[in-house]
Amino acid sequence: MSPKTKQVLGKVQTFVPVLLALIALGFLFAPMFTFTFKIDGEKVYENINVIQFFSNFQPLHFTFIVFLVLIVIGIVFAIIYDKNKTFGFISIMSFTLALSLFIMQSGFYVYNNVPNYSKAKLAWGGIVTCVSLAFAILTEFIVSYRKNQMTIRDIAEDGMLIAMAIILDFIKIPIGATGGSINLQMLPLFVIALRHGPLQGFISAGIVYGFISCLADVSPFTTYPFDYLIGFGGTAVMGLFSNLILKDKKDYNAVGELFLFLGGILATLIRWFGSSISSVVNYQLTFVEGLAYNIVYILPSGLIATVVLMVLYGPIIKLNNFANKSRSVTSESE
Repeated sequence: MSPKTKQVLGKVQTFVPVLLALIALGFLFAPMFTFTFKIDGEKVYENINVIQFFSNFQPLHFTFIVFLVLIVIGIVFAIIYDKNKTFGFISIMSFTLALSLFIMQSGFYVYNNVPNYSKAKLAWGGIVTCVSLAFAILTEFIVSYRKNQMTIRDIAEDGMLIAMAIILDFIKIPIGATGGSINLQMLPLFVIALRHGPLQGFISAGIVYGFISCLADVSPFTTYPFDYLIGFGGTAVMGLFSNLILKDKKDYNAVGELFLFLGGILATLIRWFGSSISSVVNYQLTFVEGLAYNIVYILPSGLIATVVLMVLYGPIIKLNNFANKSRSVTSESE
């Protein structure tokens, strides 16, 4: 295959997620949600598209605007992916959060007491939107992974750090009746993202560790997308700052500590958001109740893991430099 052909195929692959996301936006003008309510004791069904939504559901405009903004962000970073390999991860996370927020909407109407409606579910247009976004996430993931493939060394290292996270999950303070605990499981997941970047961090923390943790907690699989995939996959945002934290660093420094703190806070907010959505979808809480419940254990867990990471910053730099030097020596000998 000629270099020109490869370049053309690369461009086509880059724009497939963009096209799928645009299809998702287009089908918002079809029926998105089907509402059930009663008039004189008889059930009535009503389909709502994006125009009718903005005409009738002012209290929920903010959540829907966030959904639209997340899709636009995902599209922009998918288009400019070639400029920076971390942009693919930003696009994946934006599409994933948008999909999660859209799925949540159908229950959000009822749980937040929108007048007259006793039930809401996705209509055919909403289903097409969800499927298109899901495939946009998948194709963006494939495109990104082809340019950031994991080596055997990476897999072994990530496996050890995932094992550490599993062990730390057993050392915890349980909170609440439906799960949740204060622990340090996010700490090794932060290290994975720092060492190998956001995409590998998302694979290891969200897909692999999240799935193992869901099984270990004996949680319903319906909790996996929000509590585990998004919740722990969010630790991968630390990898967005890995160059500022580790590159050309030899010891503790103020800039690195600042971005460690910023990455830890962002990861904690994403996990809080994901678990709060799960509370709405799986436990019939309102979104505000979900936020209030989950902050009790997620905020201290995230802050403690971030503080410990900042304390260990110097040794992590030295281990990172040693590992990179060892890798380069091995490559030269081969």
